[in-house]
Amino acid sequence: MIALFSRVGFQSTLWSLDVLSNHWERMGADLKQLYRQHWLNENPMFTNCDHPIVGEWVLERLLMEGAPLADEYLRTKVHAGDLAVLHLLLQTEHWSTKLMNLLQGFMENHKAVLVKDWVLKQPKLLQHPDPDWQRWVRQIVVAT
Repeated sequence: MIALFSRVGFQSTLWSLDVLSNHWERMGADLKQLYRQHWLNENPMFTNCDHPIVGEWVLERLLMEGAPLADEYLRTKVHAGDLAVLHLLLQTEHWSTKLMNLLQGFMENHKAVLVKDWVLKQPKLLQHPDPDWQRWVRQIVVAT
């Protein structure tokens, strides 16, 4: 489909959010993955992390690039009570310090037991060898 549309001059239309939104549910898993790769390549300046389809892709790309916009987005979401968005941070290198800071910010406005529950459901977090991280996790688990 991508090659066909590209050949007949629909290159810009193919990557539009309208086309994506209208056809996403009808795409198979393989086509979705292919489309994701090409969409990110075709839209390097798109930074709306809240879009229901491409938002997570964009956030992941921004995190991998170390963009301050990604840090601010995560901080805003976490302070609003959304811990689910943090799974993307765990895919980056050197996430432990950033995650500790985000979770500390979360606990300023929300119950610490929510952080404890979230951490205990993440095997990667419990197995991370960083001694500062392990010390922090023990404090959270014991304190709540």
